[in-house]
Amino acid sequence: MVRTILIARHGFRLSWTTNTCPTGTEKDPPLAAYGVTQAVDLAKFIKSLPEGQRPTLLFSSPYYRCLQTSSPSSEILGIPIYVEHGLSEWYSPVVPGTGLHPRPHSAQTLKQYFPSIDPSWESIYYPDRRGETIKGVHDRCGDFLDALVARIENHPILGKHKNILLVSHAATCAALVRHLVNDRALPIRVGTCTLSIVERGDSDDQWVPRGELAGADFLPGGVERDWGFEDAVYKDDQVIEDPGVCHDEGEDPGFSGLVPDKAL
Repeated sequence: MVRTILIARHGFRLSWTTNTCPTGTEKDPPLAAYGVTQAVDLAKFIKSLPEGQRPTLLFSSPYYRCLQTSSPSSEILGIPIYVEHGLSEWYSPVVPGTGLHPRPHSAQTLKQYFPSIDPSWESIYYPDRRGETIKGVHDRCGDFLDALVARIENHPILGKHKNILLVSHAATCAALVRHLVNDRALPIRVGTCTLSIVERGDSDDQWVPRGELAGADFLPGGVERDWGFEDAVYKDDQVIEDPGVCHDEGEDPGFSGLVPDKAL
């Protein structure tokens, strides 16, 4: 049974200083050198946890900056990276006529950049490329996380694992934590490479934070570039729309939502 979920945001990204996308996927910048250092500090802290509290499964958003952040933890813990689109970045609904939001490459393609990726894991959730409302991203994170825990626990091989690490983005990290503690209004701001640790409580459906949520005590620079849902831009009580990147009006957005469990 999964007992502990660790949720980390990616490190300081290069697009805050310049713009480049190694995979060719738009809006997919790498980490800055400082962000790589943060990722190493995160990995060292996770390794310093008592052995029974360290994660033995690692799931990462398919975005380059998250895979870069995951890599030091994968190396220091000696575990592979499983690419999971359910942990992808949050984009608000697209501006009409601007196309779709990007969708990163498959695990098999991304393995050329990150050899520690194990492509045997097939993503169980795909966000809607037409974007999500704030309610939508919370719904996505809740549905995804419930399914992830259930599928790990019912998996013939992965079912033995008790502690998992999820590497994602600010909005997604916040929504994941809010779902676990059953409070969509929970005040939480997520800085680069901060870490939340949430444990199962006395009942199977209860999750309790261990220590500070989105904590950064292990980072020399502390909390940096923190973001919360209050930072989203609103108009008439709705988050504003975000331009897409694929300008073919007829492009198929592809599958979105929870992938049916093949084991059922």
